[in-house]
Amino acid sequence: MKIIYLAPSLDPHDGYSRYSLDVISRMALLQEVVVICHKKSNCLPSVKEYEALRPAHHYFSNPLVLILDIFKLRKILKEEIKDENTILHFIAEGYAMFLPFLAGLKFKSVMTIHGTYSVLPLKNWKTAWLYKQVYKKLDRVIAVSNFTKKHLLKHVGYFIPENKVRVMTNGVDFIEHPLLDKKNDKICTIISAGEVKNRKGAHHLVRVAKILKDKFNLNFMVYIVGKFDENSGYFKNLRKYIDGNNLDGKIKFTGQVLQEELNEYYKKANIFALLSVNENFHYEGYPLVFHEAAMWRIPTIGSFNCGAEDAIADGHSGVLVDPYGHDKIAQVMFDIFTDKIKIDPEECKKWAADNDWDKKDLLQMYKF
Repeated sequence: MKIIYLAPSLDPHDGYSRYSLDVISRMALLQEVVVICHKKSNCLPSVKEYEALRPAHHYFSNPLVLILDIFKLRKILKEEIKDENTILHFIAEGYAMFLPFLAGLKFKSVMTIHGTYSVLPLKNWKTAWLYKQVYKKLDRVIAVSNFTKKHLLKHVGYFIPENKVRVMTNGVDFIEHPLLDKKNDKICTIISAGEVKNRKGAHHLVRVAKILKDKFNLNFMVYIVGKFDENSGYFKNLRKYIDGNNLDGKIKFTGQVLQEELNEYYKKANIFALLSVNENFHYEGYPLVFHEAAMWRIPTIGSFNCGAEDAIADGHSGVLVDPYGHDKIAQVMFDIFTDKIKIDPEECKKWAADNDWDKKDLLQMYKF
């Protein structure tokens, strides 16, 4: 069996590329693999790579560019597909837009759906018809969480049979981090990680912070780690709320940081919180940061009704909450810090270890 992956890159600088590297590096040990991508990397020297694609979102924003790239793609596929025992795996949803133009080539097709782009292109007049053809032609759809599968079938189950969709949750490259004693910490350090935008729920976190200050009189510090645009209306509203409620010394936006610096925040964190919200068809498919935090034995708090339901073992590695229930979230944070809610750090670590990529049977994705 040969698997040809259409992926952004194997350089793990974003979520899609990181997923690509995690999956392809492991499958390359089991099967012959080829990668057709936007940007080559040297991460897997033994894997053949073709640089022939645009960023995946370009094919959604302007489907006409498919016409410009399809001939180059077909030429590569004709060279690489030797028999019917070939699988084409679209790692990013945008690349599956090529599928209706690949008639005459013999292969099985798989697409991973990560979140928002599982359904959103079906609601856009520019892409709706073509994306519907994609789903009809696919042999397998891999959902990164049970919520992602449920969301897909809720909106398009009338033409996608459920048995075509299989869940393979995201994993983590588990690392045994040192045990850090935080029992006597005087300051509750809360971190969140992700781009500062509405869907990531920073507006909920700052309101929870106000309650921690006013109602619980808790000595705390919140670090929001991730890229932000200080000129955006969303960020300006956050700053206005923070300044208007005397939270300036309690909340810090770090901007985007390297993994090494993020690890320093994990080292001192008592709680990790990501209060994601759904925006129409935009949603959190599977936030890997919950596993990262759990590796550091940090209790995690995430939202119901998104991929966090799979990424958190509720009551064991953390707590699932309604992101709009600010008073309850503040109570949960206070109770975790004061040990009234007992989340065993070793349970957190075990949950992360149980979700190690190496414990997943990735070949199941290709059994039809």
